[in-house]
Amino acid sequence: MIALFHADWSVHLAKRWLATAIRRDGSWTIDSLAPAPDSPALIERIAAASADGPCIAGFDFPVGVPRLYGAQTGLAGYRELLSRIGRGDWETFFTVAEEPRDISVRRPFFPRVAKATTRQHHLTTALQADSMSALLRSCDRKTAFRNAACSLFWTLGANQVGKGALSGWKEIIRPLADCGASLWPFDGALDTLMARGGPVVAETYPGEAYRHCGIRFAPGQSKRRAADRMRFIPGLRAHCDARKIEYAPEVDMLVRAAFGDDALGEDRFDSFVGLLAMIEVAEGRRPAAPELDRDETDWEGWILGQER
Repeated sequence: MIALFHADWSVHLAKRWLATAIRRDGSWTIDSLAPAPDSPALIERIAAASADGPCIAGFDFPVGVPRLYGAQTGLAGYRELLSRIGRGDWETFFTVAEEPRDISVRRPFFPRVAKATTRQHHLTTALQADSMSALLRSCDRKTAFRNAACSLFWTLGANQVGKGALSGWKEIIRPLADCGASLWPFDGALDTLMARGGPVVAETYPGEAYRHCGIRFAPGQSKRRAADRMRFIPGLRAHCDARKIEYAPEVDMLVRAAFGDDALGEDRFDSFVGLLAMIEVAEGRRPAAPELDRDETDWEGWILGQER
């Protein structure tokens, strides 16, 4: 048996949705698409699933830091950083800097709130970067299919990911790592980690997963509108049929309804599509990653299934 978890993460508890799938006897069943349980309960579910076979838990927040930043920490890699943040000399790491003077290697997220004087150069200067681009990981950069992500450390704007990463690292990633979970790709290749046993944690990105499932929103369309999502439902169903992916009746109802016309529809959609992309990797139809360099396996990590 193989178990997959895909969480569409948010700092807002109501917007955290979890899709799960199980592979038995060569076929997949998406057995749940529901609000994510609280973090301790989610960790317990992931750990319990890993007792029955390989288990991958995907989260759509950054797992890793830019190499430029990593070089300034004096540490060996993201794994060591994760063990230190919020403790001892790194106690203030989870506290987003209020003023430019508060930014440092051990407190790199900025700003807590927007002010008229807040500028990105405050962040780049404090972290010795010549541009915001220097504070991107390799997997964050623009591809032929999507725009670049925002810098992990900049916590303003609709696309910012920093506060989600902070909550995810604190609530999920470090507790799982402390319990013996493997972190991909920091601990090795995905197939090696799956064979080792125990949960494997991986970073996902729904914007990348869309392409793996044939989804491309045209200008003026939005994943936030059920009518626009509905355009892709026949294709998603065909994708699942071709791969003999079944889903539970309650999941089928949500798919038929384009994941609902309420404000949480986009979160259900991202959770579901991200899970489909994870199945592609678990089945070997898509490589987990290209060949990664040392900084990527030590510091930056990678988005599951993304090409270079």
